[in-house]
Amino acid sequence: MIGASFFISPRGEIIPTTIKHIDTVLRNPEKFGFNREILEFIYRRFGEKIGQEGKARQEILIALINMGWIRIREYRQFWTVNVKQLTPKVKQYLQKFAQALIQKKLGHRDPDPFAIVKIDSPNNKVLTSNMKAIANSADFIAECKEDIEMPIISASELPDMPLSPYAEKVLNEMTLAGPRMQTGVTTKDKTGHIHQFSVDKYTGNGATDKTHGHNHKIRKFIVKPSKDGHTHNLGKAE
Repeated sequence: MIGASFFISPRGEIIPTTIKHIDTVLRNPEKFGFNREILEFIYRRFGEKIGQEGKARQEILIALINMGWIRIREYRQFWTVNVKQLTPKVKQYLQKFAQALIQKKLGHRDPDPFAIVKIDSPNNKVLTSNMKAIANSADFIAECKEDIEMPIISASELPDMPLSPYAEKVLNEMTLAGPRMQTGVTTKDKTGHIHQFSVDKYTGNGATDKTHGHNHKIRKFIVKPSKDGHTHNLGKAE
């Protein structure tokens, strides 16, 4: 069973998420250093539908973690925490989060203070603890002296972020890839007509016959003159 889920921002805001972390990002891309077009491009690059739990989602969430975001998820018998690095500041964020959870400030009706917590970072082994130990242990944040406030807010309340370095890299890929819609031209049919269609190069879907204004929504760009020279086989119509 999947339970509560949260992000902690690099600034320390605690953000309750929807059931899927990726849905929160997709609904509020500018709050996470993206924009909608960039996220859609990442999904198209992997041939996946927007919001699908696949390779695109994994790449986006890893990019966020590398930017300093913390991802937290509750399962039936344990919690998982994904961090870039377990720095003193991150330890402090996690201690404040654990305290808020146990004190029922995060909307959790009956939090288990002894729930197992697995903290995972790319370059370290998984650290296993429990929520109460993280909330109370002086050793967990012994290196961090500064007290902090961690507001609990929705993703929509976050300030917009500039494009992240990862998003900028994807934007460069999009520029090099050129326009999404490309133009294909058929040979003349028997009536002498030339038919020009715009085609989505990522999906293969066709759109408008620019020469004659016909609207064709097709699965693949396949155009063949028929025997009478005027009817066209446009593949699988939608």
